Amino acid sequence: MTKNKLRRVHTDLVRSAFLQGFVFSLQALHFLQRNKIQNKTYCLELRRLHIDLLFCYKIVFGLVDINFSDFFEFCDSGTRGHAYKLFKSRCNKGVRSQFFAERVVKVWNSLPTTTNFATLPLFRQSIMCVDFSAFLKVF
Repeated sequence: MTKNKLRRVHTDLVRSAFLQGFVFSLQALHFLQRNKIQNKTYCLELRRLHIDLLFCYKIVFGLVDINFSDFFEFCDSGTRGHAYKLFKSRCNKGVRSQFFAERVVKVWNSLPTTTNFATLPLFRQSIMCVDFSAFLKVF
């Protein structure tokens, strides 16, 4: 073997051993810590939450062909926060609490007053800055 070929084989062995050790050490970490190391900033649940909020925005502002009153109604009382608060109905069944119209209302109503409701792209940008960790079940 030539010197360059030997160096290449040695480098490949060291690299593969390092990567295997790195993968095994990642498996011992918590899911969110692994995502942080691997630069995966959004877990699946957070992505679903963002998509739910965007779809709720489209329903509230009539951007989709879905009747608003079939899913939601606006909160009548003068509450603090943004002007588009939704009424949260009581649900007695655990299954119903997982429906879109039930799971999104609490998150929607907790959006900060700094949320920009002017257009969909501005709304999308403003919810990316909000900390939704209180609504994620992973924590």
